[in-house]
Amino acid sequence: MAVPGKRKAALLLMSLDSATAAELLRGAPPEAVRDLAAEVAQIDADGRGAADLSEIAREFREIVSGQAKTGGLALLGQLLQQTMGDERAREVLDDAQEQLFRRDPFQDIRRATPHALAGALADESPHIAALVLAELPEATSTKLLGLLPPPARTEAIRGLVGGGEVSPDARARVAKVLIGKLAALSPEQEGAATDELDPRQRKLRKVAVLLRQQEPEVRDDLLQGVASENTALADEIRSLMVLWEDVAIVADRPLQEVLRGINSRKLALALTGADPAIMDKVRRNVSERAAGMLDEETQLLSSPKPAEVRDVREEILLDLRERNERGELAFVGGG
Repeated sequence: MAVPGKRKAALLLMSLDSATAAELLRGAPPEAVRDLAAEVAQIDADGRGAADLSEIAREFREIVSGQAKTGGLALLGQLLQQTMGDERAREVLDDAQEQLFRRDPFQDIRRATPHALAGALADESPHIAALVLAELPEATSTKLLGLLPPPARTEAIRGLVGGGEVSPDARARVAKVLIGKLAALSPEQEGAATDELDPRQRKLRKVAVLLRQQEPEVRDDLLQGVASENTALADEIRSLMVLWEDVAIVADRPLQEVLRGINSRKLALALTGADPAIMDKVRRNVSERAAGMLDEETQLLSSPKPAEVRDVREEILLDLRERNERGELAFVGGG
């Protein structure tokens, strides 16, 4: 399928260094610059620019030195500042973002993790949850549904089944509220699961899993080598050695020791929306009496806030990570 001319021009601009692109735009009508800004914003948002890059753009990029590798909007901001000054550049970028929002208010929301979305929906009605679920990709909506409290989950499904058409204005209002809430969430509130890590974190996670399979002396020696160059990076790898999903493959004995230090209410909170494999693992590693108390606490929970769930999970993970540091943790069936 042929790439439209406007998209091709935007891709070409994104292939250039900011100085060259600015020179090309110098003297262009403001309307043309604005349209190109909106197109670059769209490419930056949908992430498919590389797939549409034409042969001409690739050839031209080979000729131009100092190619910009930053995101499309970052490059656009630089070249607009050089072309028309800071104030006018901000106006054009704001207009481009507004055009992008009008095209698809849920563009940014679809890129959020299920845990972050659950946090943003914590105080919203099931009708809002139903609207968001309908806008998400199937994999994301499936995970988000599992993170919603049971009553809200049921009502959201009813809303999906029986809901009517939502006006564009209503969609835009809901999207603006959720985007604001998502922006207010801290990074650690977005959950800790492999499928929710960004590409860089996934790469570090592979390193972390590899290291945790080594003898403690070997692991610590390798981590020390990383720490000598970048302490923060070494700490990040250590934290990625044990994520919430790993609870399902922690050996029984160390897990039992950790669970004995968690009261029934906290454990019920931690298991809210948890993967069935984790729930089964936990129940098999607590006493019959503790399992009964866990059931009681689960029934008493109404609509726990996602932040409460995350805090308790982090408490459990902190204990597991400390045991891993001491070489007291073992994993079965998954590294």
